[in-house]
Parts: sequence; structure tokens; C-alpha cells
Amino acid sequence: MAWLVANDALLRRLMQELLGDLGYEFQDFHEPGTFMETLLDGEQPDLLFLDIQKPELAGLELLSFIRTHNDWDGLPVVMVTEESEDEWSEQSVRLGADGYLFKPVNLDDLEQTIQLALDRRRIRGEE
Repeated sequence: MAWLVANDALLRRLMQELLGDLGYEFQDFHEPGTFMETLLDGEQPDLLFLDIQKPELAGLELLSFIRTHNDWDGLPVVMVTEESEDEWSEQSVRLGADGYLFKPVNLDDLEQTIQLALDRRRIRGEE
């Protein structure tokens, strides 16, 4: 199961289609509050995508929150960003993201980023 937190309807539709093509079930969250409630209720995806530009609660803030809780430390997180936001993508990696994707997302980049994120989490779990 892959989750996406984003207010961009086009991104949500695209990610649903692409992740479906890769065999993932998909759930999107338009509201960060609903995402947080679901996470705090004990549900957890196999993979999480956060849009850096979430207006109500920035993706970087969500990432920071997730990485400060031991229950979610092993959760692979991929940030999604505009190409012009290189400094944000670098900051997301420093905060513990396992990868990032530039919009517009394509299938090849998505597949490669997922594999790298899952590998990174697996390696960190072995340390």
C-alpha cells in the first residue's frame, strides 16, 4: 500500500495511475489532518509520498514529525517537488527522506525512486 499526501488533484490522479501500474494499492490524503489521524490510529503504508508544498502543513514538517517517532522510523518516505526546488529536496534528504521525485512524475523515475527508497530503508534497518 502506498500513500500520498498532496493537495494537487492532478498529482494525486497521476500517482494513483502510475502506482497502480506498478502493482501498488493506493490511498491519497488531501488533508494532512486526516493523514495524521490515520497514522496515529496505527495504520501505516508500505511507502509514503509527501508533496513538499502542502499549504496547510508543509511536507517537510510532516517528514520531520514522522522521523521523530520510533513507530514510523522504518517507513520509507519519498518527497515530491517541483524541479526548481533543489534546496528543498536536499533539505528533505537531510531530514530523513529516502528519496525525492520531481514533478511531473513519470513511471521510470517513480519505479527507480521506489526501489532506491526501499533499499535505503532496508539497509538502515540492518544497521
